[in-house]
Amino acid sequence: MYLCTNKTSAKHIKYQKHLHMKKLALFLIILMATIKLSAQFEYLVRFPIDKKQVLEPIELKITYTLHYIFDTAKKEIVEDIQALEIGKNHAKFYSVLRAKQDSIFTFPHLYGFSPTRSIPGTAGLKSNQRRLCDPVFWNYPERGSLFTINYFFNTEYAYSETVPRIVWQIEENMQTVLGYSAHKATARFRGRDWVVWFAPELPTSLGPWKLSGLPGLIVKAETINNLDGGYFKYTMIGIEKPKPQQFIYTYDKPMKKITRQEFRRLRKRQLEDPISVSLEHGGPTTEFVWRDGKPTEETRPVVPGTRRGFYRPMWWMELE
Repeated sequence: MYLCTNKTSAKHIKYQKHLHMKKLALFLIILMATIKLSAQFEYLVRFPIDKKQVLEPIELKITYTLHYIFDTAKKEIVEDIQALEIGKNHAKFYSVLRAKQDSIFTFPHLYGFSPTRSIPGTAGLKSNQRRLCDPVFWNYPERGSLFTINYFFNTEYAYSETVPRIVWQIEENMQTVLGYSAHKATARFRGRDWVVWFAPELPTSLGPWKLSGLPGLIVKAETINNLDGGYFKYTMIGIEKPKPQQFIYTYDKPMKKITRQEFRRLRKRQLEDPISVSLEHGGPTTEFVWRDGKPTEETRPVVPGTRRGFYRPMWWMELE
């Protein structure tokens, strides 16, 4: 209840009510747009629990942060949390945030979400976090090969390649990473210049993503000379020997098998004409119209050959 003692205060209250209603109306418009966008960009559980297949027990697990430029136009740096699981014969590198979100959308009640209500696509993520890494398997499906899973909207691709040989130059510089003495090494790999730090105290030749081939675990890696505007930096933040009954998993689900060359051509098309590639892979067919920086309820068809809408000019780790 509003109490007023004179005409001036009554006018002020009326103005405040009007202002409140305008804010409420704007909020509802944004809310409806968010709900509609959520319907268009429905979260897809990429690696469902019931499709897991055991490869072998985990002997060592390393956790990294990945900081990278999400939008080369805005120079926006975001974070992903990623993990390297090493077994006796196999290894797997993947996004912990992706695995966490898959779990949230599979078992929402365990995370405080109602199964009957829409869950935001950013559930489980902080404001500065984005998922990036697609799973990479070492010595799978056969020894000496890398198996990479990638996805475009509702289509999942997978390709195998021979473990790449990276020509490293080891330098005398040293630094300490998470208590381990690390040596410096540099190399050019897949079109990017990398500076890495490896710890001989940790006897494995692996590291984050597809970086490998040094006499010790790669505990830190960073790209330099990023002429394309991209930037990637891995830093080890944890290392542990998991308890028994923790396993490296792969997934028994339909995937379209292609070659790495075919995937690179598809990625190149995505950068040149993202909307066409989106439509070919089940992406949204409409987008919301924004005016004066605010969403409206008006929609329009997405137009092949344009970059407007959801597309962000983000570059990828592999340029070659």
